[in-house]
Amino acid sequence: MANENPLPDSGAAKIWTKGPCRYVPASDRHRMADFIREAAGSALSIRSDMNLVEAPKEPLFALAVQAKRMELGLDVIGSILVLAVVRGSTVALPAMAQSLEAYLEARSAEANRLGGGFDERLELKQALRDVRTRMSTISIIDEFDKLQKELIAAGNALTLGEAWGQFHRTGNNGTTHRVVAPKLKNLRHIEGGEEEFRILTAPMPLWKSPVPVETLAAVLSLEFPHLAKVTGEIAAFVAGGSAASLRPILLVGPAAIGKDSILRRAAELVGRPHREYDLAGSSDSRILRGTAKGWSTASPSFAVTVCAQHHCPNPLIQYSELDRAGGGRHNGVVHETLLALCEPSTRKKWFDDGLGSEVDLGDVALVFTANGIDDTPQPLLTRLRILHLDRPAPEHVAEILEQARRRYAAELNVSIEDLPEIRPEAVEKLKVVARAGRFQLRLADRVVRALGDRRKGRPAH
Repeated sequence: MANENPLPDSGAAKIWTKGPCRYVPASDRHRMADFIREAAGSALSIRSDMNLVEAPKEPLFALAVQAKRMELGLDVIGSILVLAVVRGSTVALPAMAQSLEAYLEARSAEANRLGGGFDERLELKQALRDVRTRMSTISIIDEFDKLQKELIAAGNALTLGEAWGQFHRTGNNGTTHRVVAPKLKNLRHIEGGEEEFRILTAPMPLWKSPVPVETLAAVLSLEFPHLAKVTGEIAAFVAGGSAASLRPILLVGPAAIGKDSILRRAAELVGRPHREYDLAGSSDSRILRGTAKGWSTASPSFAVTVCAQHHCPNPLIQYSELDRAGGGRHNGVVHETLLALCEPSTRKKWFDDGLGSEVDLGDVALVFTANGIDDTPQPLLTRLRILHLDRPAPEHVAEILEQARRRYAAELNVSIEDLPEIRPEAVEKLKVVARAGRFQLRLADRVVRALGDRRKGRPAH
């Protein structure tokens, strides 16, 4: 049960007891927001970029649920609920009534023991009556769809909020190290890069995921609902440690369904060093082996360069468009080089032509994406774990559009409520597109941006 005794405070902690159904001045809302951050910001892992006063109702209600589960004080829970109600939350009203009842009970017990407090209890009773009166005007049957939508959105916000909390509380914890280039003696042949690559000769901490694989999988499933069947495997590969990413994976699926995006997002969420390289039209394999000093300038391979730049021996390296990779006999066929690179024992003793030395890439996680596998040699495919990704189905359209709105709102640095909602008839038309197998994530982004342009008074294209 939440602690009924509030944290000591000059008065901001008590604003919520006036009730959310009366007018709450902006100054009081800001005081409550400051109190929440001071009293529970660390416990709730409230991000610094979250404006509690202007935040949407769903994340605020989710924050109140978190506070309740963590048994924080009623002053914290009540203050969050007031901000949620002010922002239009309906589901926060019953929670507000329960919080006021618990607070009133605690104050009544204290008054019976110590005396006094009559005016305060009278004010609490009035606030409770106001909330109950407001609740009595709500028809659960008539407003079922609206309430269901708010609860689902709050549930998603709660999942994301708890994930961010784990990211914040756990932090990176590299406990073991690797030397990528233990045999490297001389770097003078790399013009201007001697200092940059010197780090490869020293022990570097292995990156370690700050959160469990299950947490990452849950967030990815929310953000990419049409890929929910494979988010667990992707999360395990990205955040599960060296053993989980020993065998490279290949994501195969139609264009613009989120193959590259989900990998980018997974790396971003857990903070894993990550770089991409597009293999489409690659003319030779030097990007994989490095460029030897016999050329005008020597340069290490892409993977080695990423390790040096991030001071990390186990980054996530993403090679896109595997099915469009080419090359010739003069500088090395890309597929043949990849065949060797994807063998764990060979990768651990990889010879980098640019460094002129053997390097240990055994902990580097290699992932590929492609639109198909018909043009990829079978021997290479046997080295990869292949995950087939599906196009979005009609039932995924609404959530994909909502995620696109969230991304665009974040890009504009505005609340998602500042963007127009997509009308139900538009969603139905896009479901028809999905039924025909033509719905893409890019289309969702274009629709949302068109609405954003209208919001700014510009014609949508």
